[in-house]
Amino acid sequence: MKRYISAILIPFLLLQFSGCYSWRIVETPEPGSHIKIFTTNNKVIESKNWRYENGNLVGDMGEEKLEGYTAVKVETTIEQKEINKIEEEYLNEGETSIILGSVLIIVFATIIYAKNSISIY
Repeated sequence: MKRYISAILIPFLLLQFSGCYSWRIVETPEPGSHIKIFTTNNKVIESKNWRYENGNLVGDMGEEKLEGYTAVKVETTIEQKEINKIEEEYLNEGETSIILGSVLIIVFATIIYAKNSISIY
């Protein structure tokens, strides 16, 4: 029974590792999307909460907790001329459907094999 369970769980583990999301380079990202900003001085900034403000990108980079004080929201403003490129996370539907389809085929083949190999004496 353990080998059948592992035959089902291993494809799902591969699906988890391969993921369904990819990164693509964009000129203007969609508002509210997860982005990576590559600056001209080789810094990489990731942000899920960002907005355009006066032609600049303003992003919430998390919270910084100072000793003995409450957490403070850290915002970073990046001018358009400092940005080298912007990558946006998107759902890669083609690869996801291929991987999910192959996982389902393996699972169903394992179930059918398990039913046919069980015999009662």
